[in-house]
Amino acid sequence: MNRPGNHKNAMPATPLELMEKALEVEARSLHTVHKVGALLRGQDTAKSNFEIGHPNFWPPALAGKFSASEKLGNASTTVHAEIAVLLNAPGTEGAELYITDLPCPNCAKSIAEARIGKVYIDSHAHHTPLGQKMEAYYNKISRPLLEFAGVNIYEIDRAARTVTPLAEISQGAVIPVEKPVEMSLLDKSEMNPAAFARMAERARSRLGPKEPFVACYARTRLGSYTALLVRPHLAIGLDEDRTAQLAPLLEKYSLTLQPIDRALITAARYGLKIDPAYLYSAHVPTAREFVNLVGAGYTQIMIGDSATSRDEWGLQALGQLENRGILTVMPLRP
Repeated sequence: MNRPGNHKNAMPATPLELMEKALEVEARSLHTVHKVGALLRGQDTAKSNFEIGHPNFWPPALAGKFSASEKLGNASTTVHAEIAVLLNAPGTEGAELYITDLPCPNCAKSIAEARIGKVYIDSHAHHTPLGQKMEAYYNKISRPLLEFAGVNIYEIDRAARTVTPLAEISQGAVIPVEKPVEMSLLDKSEMNPAAFARMAERARSRLGPKEPFVACYARTRLGSYTALLVRPHLAIGLDEDRTAQLAPLLEKYSLTLQPIDRALITAARYGLKIDPAYLYSAHVPTAREFVNLVGAGYTQIMIGDSATSRDEWGLQALGQLENRGILTVMPLRP
């Protein structure tokens, strides 16, 4: 679903109507148990209105080589609906996101990174198989992460025709960002492998060999290019006290947004398209990053240290992707 802005004489859709559209998107999901739909309404970088929707899905490149129940490392090969719609957006700053199920902590981190303004959740999500599975994680981690990041949260009850605010953040709130993404406009002379390699090597020298990061070139809607340097960082809005508050509840989740996911979300936020010929990761991405990377349509990447990842699952996922001919890994060469 990708629709232009409303006609100047048309009444804008209400949150209830937009949630109904999100449920139409959910119906397109091929998942047999956990069907989820997400709808995003906002403005692109040219201030044109847009509305797009996406269900959770298996990327074709993975679906052709993995069974539905098989994992890539320790991650399912399904791209979550919230991530799918964000990665396909022409801009995400201040947008409204409508979700038919409860967002997991990983999705909450990405929603915060995308600077979504409002999140609407369907009340029936508390009673779905996925919602019942995610309820504790949503209440204890996802919802606090969204609130800490300054995201307004609402729950829609379609039967009662009500929209209930769960968290409304003052517009003047200052939201701390631990490690901002470094962005710089590129000159045409820098659009070549040698210049890109020098950029990545300078970053490696400055940050040191142990810190993971992603360096990439991304195309703007006007055809110019921007360089991005992306490090992992704590979810937006977290400070020492909030991190300590959430840490005992995490179990399988992390409060840190990894570089590949952060690069993909940042590109969507600013309406950029990462050039696959200029995408470098200093370390091996995590398994979930790989799923989202392939889900975003990328099947090649340069990796600096191919023996180092956050955990063993990233290394296992890399081996699976290479052995099945899904991902091409290249060294950084001038």
